[in-house]
Amino acid sequence: MKKGLPSTHLAECAALCLTLSGCVSSEAIVLSAQAQDKIYWDAVWLEEKRLGEMGIDSPLTLPGPFARRPARCSATSQKDVFVCRTITMERETSLWKAQDIRFRRYGQAWAYDPALYSEIQGPYRLAAPDGPASTHICYDQRTDCLERIPGVVFTWGADKHYVVAARHPQNPDTGEIDKLRTEYFYIDRRIDDGGPFPSRAVRGPFSVDAFATERLRLNLPPMEAYDPTLK
Repeated sequence: MKKGLPSTHLAECAALCLTLSGCVSSEAIVLSAQAQDKIYWDAVWLEEKRLGEMGIDSPLTLPGPFARRPARCSATSQKDVFVCRTITMERETSLWKAQDIRFRRYGQAWAYDPALYSEIQGPYRLAAPDGPASTHICYDQRTDCLERIPGVVFTWGADKHYVVAARHPQNPDTGEIDKLRTEYFYIDRRIDDGGPFPSRAVRGPFSVDAFATERLRLNLPPMEAYDPTLK
């Protein structure tokens, strides 16, 4: 689910590292095109090795560079995580595309950020910065993502007017996910100004019956995706 990476599995290669290619300050970093190519091709090799160990023949990778230009990176609100504006090749079309890719710094080494950070629609993201138990929906502001629907979100959907989601709250005493309880929310995108206090835009929690009433009243979109490990 990680947008902009060659594969969801490649995003998990946190051990894959890259020497820092340039440093402007603690808040701004430049990674050369060659440095980006190395992390990409090393990740491809690890993915092919993983598939090979499973007895799966991996498709041939196309030759040529992955990155076209140096990537300018800005620090995010997460410690040691940077969002980098890249010009990278789409392998399906061989076209160059501008996109943001998130990298994590391990001392003087670099890797794709292994945390879940996936686009739902527009500025809304499904994020799990600290593992599955932190899965929530937030409003992306590039170097920060402001929480909208708290965890633990396990199903969600969206259209041009609303974002909907259901979550299992965590037990306040043990911190464990309480799968016997389900709470429903929706976000009215038309009045969400992207600010840190979206009380008017976020509605919920609702019970299943109350949410069904809201769905009929507002023609809310269906829940189209879910995480089976959290459901």
